[in-house]
Amino acid sequence: MGRPMATTPLPVSIGVIAYNEEANIGQILDALLRQRTERVAIAEILVVSSASTDRTDEIVRAFCERSPRVRLIAEPRREGKASAVNTFMAAATSDVLVVASADTIPADDAVELLCQPFEDPTVGITGARPVPTNDPSTFAGTHAHILYQLRHEVSLDALKTGEVLAFRRVIPPLASHSTCDEDMIHIAIERAGLRGVYVPAAHCFNHGPETVGEIVRQRARLVAGELALVREHGWSCPTMSTTKVLGLLLKQLPGRPVRTWPWVLAVAPLEVYIRLKAWRLLLTTGEDFRWEPVPTSKRVVREHHPYETVPIADGSVRLDPTPGGPD
Repeated sequence: MGRPMATTPLPVSIGVIAYNEEANIGQILDALLRQRTERVAIAEILVVSSASTDRTDEIVRAFCERSPRVRLIAEPRREGKASAVNTFMAAATSDVLVVASADTIPADDAVELLCQPFEDPTVGITGARPVPTNDPSTFAGTHAHILYQLRHEVSLDALKTGEVLAFRRVIPPLASHSTCDEDMIHIAIERAGLRGVYVPAAHCFNHGPETVGEIVRQRARLVAGELALVREHGWSCPTMSTTKVLGLLLKQLPGRPVRTWPWVLAVAPLEVYIRLKAWRLLLTTGEDFRWEPVPTSKRVVREHHPYETVPIADGSVRLDPTPGGPD
């Protein structure tokens, strides 16, 4: 027999971590406010904006007027994502916390699906499945789709958290210098004696870099953070297994158009170069926990942004749907 369904919805707090996300912040907040829930209740949506210099805060304030569940926490200095997650954890009121990067779009049922496993008291962390919106007919798009598919395949055996995750509030503050905040949360949850669950049906949409240079810059920073976890905590990220990743990569070929096979095969040497570059970064400059955003990773959401902010007389703004956006 299955575990009985909870009679009272599980309250959760959502933290959206943002830095200069004017292109997407309205879209993710709209997606979170439209979540379909039955067994989960979204108590609050806290946006931690780390010294944003664009219109991110302005857009969030307009959403605060629209819904009392949305609250802006504007940090005066940018101290990195791990520090912003600590700010969220300190301000949140629920025992189950959801963390989402501001450049993602969760599917309408993502929060419900992501948080249902917490009805089992042995579950401490869950991870959603990121779905790339890149054009697969380009090399960068092929790279993004392969990378996310590999992560999905790996997570079926061992959870690899990422852009959207949920966890129990049983962990201490994260080390603020860490690049891989989601992995640090995973480590702390495991040390608390709880287990992780991958929820592949909980989709979140994301856009990868569109140039090789930006792929290398973004991936090298992330891999350097994962290598630092091995060095400092003896914890190896599931996607760091070269043999496992190579085997899964070769499985990608039959399902892809023959003309893209050279691109698929090129992913392997590119990842080798990225890992070598990551080692060099770690040994020379350390972890880059205050990175600059990758411009092309915001392009798709900018083109499909469903809201525009309209100035009104008192100097504030209101939200108007753009053509084709939600009412």
